[in-house]
Amino acid sequence: MSNDLGSTDLQPRSEQDGEIVADTIAPVDVWETYLDTLGAVVDEARIHFNDEGVSSTVVDPANVAMSDLSLSAAHFESYDAGAVTVGVNLSRFADAIGLGKAGDLARVRVDMESRKLWVDIGDRYHQRIALIDPDSIRKEPDIPDGLELPNAPVVEAGEFADALDAVELVTDHVKLGWDGERELFVVQGLGDVDETHVEFGMADLIGGEFHEATASLFSHDYLDEIFGVIPSDAEVEIEFGEDHPAKFHYSALEGHLNVTAMCAPRIKSE
Repeated sequence: MSNDLGSTDLQPRSEQDGEIVADTIAPVDVWETYLDTLGAVVDEARIHFNDEGVSSTVVDPANVAMSDLSLSAAHFESYDAGAVTVGVNLSRFADAIGLGKAGDLARVRVDMESRKLWVDIGDRYHQRIALIDPDSIRKEPDIPDGLELPNAPVVEAGEFADALDAVELVTDHVKLGWDGERELFVVQGLGDVDETHVEFGMADLIGGEFHEATASLFSHDYLDEIFGVIPSDAEVEIEFGEDHPAKFHYSALEGHLNVTAMCAPRIKSE
């Protein structure tokens, strides 16, 4: 399959005169990673293009999980975009990108005349996806900055995902805690009769800061969705406190994709 995407001759004649406001070329895995990250939280999203790159902020319908991500223009093979915001159906966009194979280039363009996203994979696949009115998509959340989150272990994503798998054996709730006396970051699951403790000592962590003994309880499903799209070798900083939302910071795509995800705690029943 040819990866020559430099010529507009690939496009039908009737589409040559569209109002193209963003024109990008990148390996298919770049868009796959971006769309998978959004798709872990929502089905539709606003995607913002500007001269610095692409960004989105989303929250799930239950207001439990949020994700804020930005992808630098420097990671594209070619990038030319003005400031424009589009609404997209993530499954349709991902399906179009998924037509490509490893190493294929995807040319993604925004045509405001037809209000469609043009997705071309090599010289064979040409998809035209209707855009969604951005105003019809749920308002973007503000990721809180003023939370007092005293603890922030840095772990390898794959190791934390393994801890979530261990907790799932006994319960669908996950407690994140810092045991200051023993200097342990603890991922805990308490079932009706069984329990699981996964303990990360200081030598097991990549790094971190710890200021007080705290614990918060979270839904396993939400954490599993968040970590299901993080590369297993990514370094993730987990900020958490006492019964507060947790923040998860990481980078992917050689540091060009930066993500902050957040998950609200479960309310403890007395």
